[in-house]
Amino acid sequence: MSWKRVTVREWGGPEVLEIERLDALPEPASGEALVRVKAAGVGYTDTIVRRGKYIDYKGGLPVTPGYDLAGEVVALGPGAAGPSPGTAVCDMPMHGSYAEYVVRPAADLIPIPDGVAMIHSAANTTR
Repeated sequence: MSWKRVTVREWGGPEVLEIERLDALPEPASGEALVRVKAAGVGYTDTIVRRGKYIDYKGGLPVTPGYDLAGEVVALGPGAAGPSPGTAVCDMPMHGSYAEYVVRPAADLIPIPDGVAMIHSAANTTR
């Protein structure tokens, strides 16, 4: 199954954002969950990550921006203790949320209460 994510291959302004198509969904490893992203926050931190200026980001390039997300658990990796598939969740991975799918530690996922919209959960994630 193909899917898309935003990728930054060089630091810079919005012109460095690329849409990348991938052919296979990522597989969650031990203790991880595959999440289908339904909403991602868009904020100032994402712009400074894109420019390579965020001091808390220790990774290199390429990077997928996206500080926070809300979505639905699709699958759990072996031994993962976390929300079950089908559960609406949110998280603050610091990067990676500008994607249709993301793999996250299952223990980091926060279930979204019934009646709370995902778009509001992505913008207000707290741990």
